[in-house]
Amino acid sequence: MRTVGMVVEVLRAYGLRARLVEWLKITFVVSPLQRWHRKEAEAYMHELRKLPVGTVGRDVVDMLDDRDLLLIPKFEDHDVKHLLLDYGMSPIDEIRMQCYLLGNGNRSMVCLVFVATAFLFPEYWSLFREDFGKGKQAPSVLHVRLSEVKAAFTKDVKARIH
Repeated sequence: MRTVGMVVEVLRAYGLRARLVEWLKITFVVSPLQRWHRKEAEAYMHELRKLPVGTVGRDVVDMLDDRDLLLIPKFEDHDVKHLLLDYGMSPIDEIRMQCYLLGNGNRSMVCLVFVATAFLFPEYWSLFREDFGKGKQAPSVLHVRLSEVKAAFTKDVKARIH
């Protein structure tokens, strides 16, 4: 599975601290949910692949395909935010996006847990604070749902939220 390769890349890039963040994400969120919802995820991703290039749905599925990941039902809106807010999927990017979302009003347990891991990376604290501030100043993205924007062009949706 390519996910293992991604974890190895992350460990090389960020070291021990990132191991904890990546382990939390993979062990408690990604792997169990992908396993439990595999057929549903594969069917939905097949549907999204039929959308025109440049649409949110197609761009999300391409982003996940590039990382050999499945769309996780009930978490697909999270993946849309990675795409629309231009945050990658490394541990640092995940924390940055969660800081943005916290500033934007997200108070979910998942958001709070990942923001709490920011203490492991003091060299990024100013960047995390900046992302929090950007989220605070930006229009809310908490309402953005893949099911509602999948056929819209990514550039148009990004223009509305930036």
